[in-house]
Amino acid sequence: MAATFSVAQQYGTGAGSTSLLGATGSLFNFKQATDAGTANYNVAGSNIPAGQNSFGVNLRPYYSTTATNTFSNIRFYMSTTWTNTNYGAVGTSASGYTQSTSSSTAGTDGGGSSVGVPTGSATNAAIALGTLTLGNASGYGPTYLKVQMTSGASAPAGDTPYAGFTFVYDES
Repeated sequence: MAATFSVAQQYGTGAGSTSLLGATGSLFNFKQATDAGTANYNVAGSNIPAGQNSFGVNLRPYYSTTATNTFSNIRFYMSTTWTNTNYGAVGTSASGYTQSTSSSTAGTDGGGSSVGVPTGSATNAAIALGTLTLGNASGYGPTYLKVQMTSGASAPAGDTPYAGFTFVYDES
């Protein structure tokens, strides 16, 4: 039986809080703030200055099923590249949550690493996020995705250009 899928974002201090953001559409914005989703986007203090990075975003897939399902080859990739070359995205998988409170890309600071998010969905190209088996239950993917936007010194002011990101998985 087919399961339902959603993207979950963990944010805040300590163990953090979790919000389910949905499965499609504009689910979150990169910003210099630690709140979830698209909240407080483009307000004083959350904008990303040229030459700096967003705070790291901690995401996990969330599944709900009424049968026993295995979700394997869970992975994440950039499906549409930035429409402006002054922007990029870095990311990695992580076993635990670390709150991001700066634009540092260091994993210990909650950053997304210094490795660019792959642009292919192939198992060997995308960021691998593990396998999960659920039986008539709901649950989060086994690892976190930490992703972060980078901007060049020549990045224009205002809203950033669009880039698309995709979670994919096999279900059996």
